[in-house]
Amino acid sequence: MADEDPPVRPAYRELLERLEARCVIQLPAARMRHAWLRPFRRIIDHVAAWYIEPLREQQNAINVATVHVLQAYADQLDRLNEHAVRLDHDRLVRLERDLLDTEEIQVAVLRRLAHEPGPRHDG
Repeated sequence: MADEDPPVRPAYRELLERLEARCVIQLPAARMRHAWLRPFRRIIDHVAAWYIEPLREQQNAINVATVHVLQAYADQLDRLNEHAVRLDHDRLVRLERDLLDTEEIQVAVLRRLAHEPGPRHDG
């Protein structure tokens, strides 16, 4: 990857953002086709609110806490990925250095062999 390429964004980050955008449950807007039913709907909503609202608040708290935990895991995964890339880079640098050292040794041996007199064949 070239230095000017932007870093690749992990797929889990996009999924996490979509989850975060949907983690809070909103009460649906009341839609009434018939105007004469609206007063009854208000009464039903008011009576049911004492039961539904605490449940909605609990579920929202669970959802938000879950998203925060997943974000913490995603952050840790990002750090581990960065660390792995650094380790891979360091390993590659060491391997390249070892290869250069090996090549220098080979060149030195070949030079020495080229300057040494070869075995004599008396025939």
